[in-house]
Amino acid sequence: MVDYIDDDNLWKEDLFATLGVDKDASDAEIKKAYLKLAKKYHPDKFVEDNEEKLEAQRIFAKITVAYNTLSNPEKKAHYLELRRLLANHLPENQIKQEVKTDNKTNDVKQEQIKQENVKPKIDETPIADKVKEEQAKNFYNIGLEYMKKKNYDLAIDSFKKAISIKTDIADFHTQLGLAYEAKNWEGMAQAEFKLALKYNPSDQIAKKHIKKENILKKEEQKESFFSKIFKFGKK
Repeated sequence: MVDYIDDDNLWKEDLFATLGVDKDASDAEIKKAYLKLAKKYHPDKFVEDNEEKLEAQRIFAKITVAYNTLSNPEKKAHYLELRRLLANHLPENQIKQEVKTDNKTNDVKQEQIKQENVKPKIDETPIADKVKEEQAKNFYNIGLEYMKKKNYDLAIDSFKKAISIKTDIADFHTQLGLAYEAKNWEGMAQAEFKLALKYNPSDQIAKKHIKKENILKKEEQKESFFSKIFKFGKK
């Protein structure tokens, strides 16, 4: 396990194991496990700045990330969906453990993993691309859900994560532009609509929304033209 879990690598970690609970643990069981561990590893318990305190800080950070994810329904659903989509890319020991946990309800999954373990190694580049595509699409779909709920800050964050993984998808930029527009961040919105049209010149939504800027420029040019005529007439 890594010392620090960032958002992009969270799906690789077994957060249930981090808290010492089963996958089907209730919210109350998850909270109880967290509080027990937090009490044991809280850095304030350690007066001296030594290795023991550093280790406690590391563990406390991990269990806090685990609890914050598993206690939040949306974050938990997102985490579990990524685990499901990217199951074949988990560390081997985690794959075995999760197969064992799901054994009663999914015997087929265990057989598939056994078959994959004996497959000859192949070029992993297409697989990596597919994984990235799935990750990006997942963040994009989450962003769309936030847009429906008018939670524009979280929508922006999700769309930006999708774009950081796959930069050349017009829809990602269009939706980010709409989210910026909802926040009245017109300059940033127009920049995203331009990018969307760069990757897909037929993007109707981007065309519709970038038109505002073009009309404004035409009006400014028109006003400038008549101003010059008026000044000329006064001479």
